[in-house]
Amino acid sequence: MKIPIRTILSILLTMIVASPSDGVSLIYAEQGQSQEQQNRDIRECNLRARQQTGLDPTRPLPKDEANSQASRQRRQQQLQAYNQVLATCLKERGYRVE
Repeated sequence: MKIPIRTILSILLTMIVASPSDGVSLIYAEQGQSQEQQNRDIRECNLRARQQTGLDPTRPLPKDEANSQASRQRRQQQLQAYNQVLATCLKERGYRVE
């Protein structure tokens, strides 16, 4: 089953936006970017954030680490770093990130 990239990006964006205390909560296109451009920018900024932090926020903690307080704290720190890189990248491309 093929899932359109637009659907995947929408789900990813929802996951990122769903937790304001973790970082990025709202993204606004400030320069009239088309939906296609927005999708491309989010995809590219997501890739940059994953490369720079080593975190893919769509992947859950392995079961053996999920119960470890240290693993959850490390994941939280990685998620904050990921959101920082993502927000910076989007701001550079003309988005307002709150």
